[in-house]
Amino acid sequence: MKHLIIFTLLILCNFLNLSAYLEQISRADTIDAGIVYVGEEKIITIDLSNLSDDKTIVFNKIVSIDDYGYYQLDFTPFTMMPKESFSGIKVKITPLQNVDSYCNLFFNVSMNNSSLYFPVVIKTKAMFTNKYYDETQNLWGADLLNKLRYLISNHQSFSYKNARKILWTGPDRINGNVECIYTGKIKQIDDEPDFAVIDQEGFNTEHVWARAYGADDEPELSDMFHIYPTEKTSNTKRDNYPFDYVVSNVAYQDGGSKLGKNTKGEIAFEVRDISKGNIARSMFYFSTRYGNLKNYLTSQEETLREWSSKDLPDAKETARNDSIYKYQLNRNPYIDYPQFLQRIPNLSANGGTFLEVSEIKPVDNIYILPDNLKGKEFEAQIFYFNQGNIESEVESIKILNNPDRFSIDYNNTNMLVKPNSYQKTTVKFNSSGLDGMIDDSAIVRVDFKNNSSQISKIIVKSNVSDVKEQISNQIKISNNPSDNKQKILIEKGFLSSEINAELYSVDGSFISNLSDMIYDDGKYYTINLDNSKIKLPLGIYIIYINDNIYNYSEKILIIK
Repeated sequence: MKHLIIFTLLILCNFLNLSAYLEQISRADTIDAGIVYVGEEKIITIDLSNLSDDKTIVFNKIVSIDDYGYYQLDFTPFTMMPKESFSGIKVKITPLQNVDSYCNLFFNVSMNNSSLYFPVVIKTKAMFTNKYYDETQNLWGADLLNKLRYLISNHQSFSYKNARKILWTGPDRINGNVECIYTGKIKQIDDEPDFAVIDQEGFNTEHVWARAYGADDEPELSDMFHIYPTEKTSNTKRDNYPFDYVVSNVAYQDGGSKLGKNTKGEIAFEVRDISKGNIARSMFYFSTRYGNLKNYLTSQEETLREWSSKDLPDAKETARNDSIYKYQLNRNPYIDYPQFLQRIPNLSANGGTFLEVSEIKPVDNIYILPDNLKGKEFEAQIFYFNQGNIESEVESIKILNNPDRFSIDYNNTNMLVKPNSYQKTTVKFNSSGLDGMIDDSAIVRVDFKNNSSQISKIIVKSNVSDVKEQISNQIKISNNPSDNKQKILIEKGFLSSEINAELYSVDGSFISNLSDMIYDDGKYYTINLDNSKIKLPLGIYIIYINDNIYNYSEKILIIK
């Protein structure tokens, strides 16, 4: 989990005056959520303000990158008018591990025909409510296993006779009865049990970690976290066989437990479903406390991990853990927090090592739709986010198909990406010498030193001819912004007898052809969105108009 190296690649718009745009948005760059306890939840609110006197800002979406899955975002696209504030973005934090975590939010906003992103980072210190495990904060793998071993070592040990008496008259006696961990059969027990008589009556004590595999001496023999009351036959049938799923050759079964052969053709003992997790967590406790004696856990660990995840601790198992703690003065960590197993990849091998995997995920291609790029440059920022636990480095960044127009600004490129953080590089586009409608693109390949790579596409669409200045006074849009009720009037004098019109989102995605909605009233071409079947959600949209000679674009804003 922690050791995966995962990169998320974001392509974020950065137009001519990006810094000026971002200055119009008041927000925190980093939000400290403070301490949030595992098992509880905390809701924080992100406050935003539009500082502009005249610019409307549309919040289109949020790309959320959460390193552990602790964060749930409540977001609906919205619009902020000039001088307006908004505090409706809520983030619910529900941590599962006592490790510090980060959530990186990349806000996509539209202003003045331009779309750009800005990041906000939320950081949280997640902690367990049980102070017994404070020293495990932010530990993983062998470090975590060794710390757990230290915490549960040197427990108060009892003689085998006394340990059995404590269990059979305390934690395991409910309403005067004990229950066989394997079959569910019950046995009435007095305050002073005679174990010789109990044995004659068909019950005895099971050692989950078989005595022949290292549990035959003290303190292992009497450790109450791995011994249980059992019906004698089930105990005998289990013998020293490992735990596993039985799929064939069933030689014994009772109460849901059975003896037979596993998928490998080996003899194994399968525990009834209600006890699978209990048995698994007892085995994990023993291995953590004493080590993987005689490698007894090795062949069983994969199955036992599955049993633990499917049969989580219930109130009865939790109460047993608390009761034993009062006597032995140590706890079973995997009953308190089964999620510890997610941070220890291999108990059998002293914690094991995490598989290092690199994966780069594309989040967005970029579409550029500014009003006028003629003879100017714009910048597109490519962000790298490292969800792994070790730093990685960019090997190279290349423009594969259009180096005359697109280039990498290596002076503004960060090649080293640290864990749980992002860096960026800058791609420049130069429109010098271009005239007319720009429809250009570049393929960008980012190669990392871990032999992974990411292909991304940058698309540029913009009208850079002088036709806008020629006919700007002849284009009229009523009710803009509005709620799908715009009426667009284009004076015919500058246009040929036939025109086409198309509607795009601000990111360049095609929405609809409007040509069949154009009405000729003699003086104007009219496009009446109120009469169309297109119902647009709030946001900024671009209408393209052309008559095979001139290209013209205009922005419309839907506010509800």
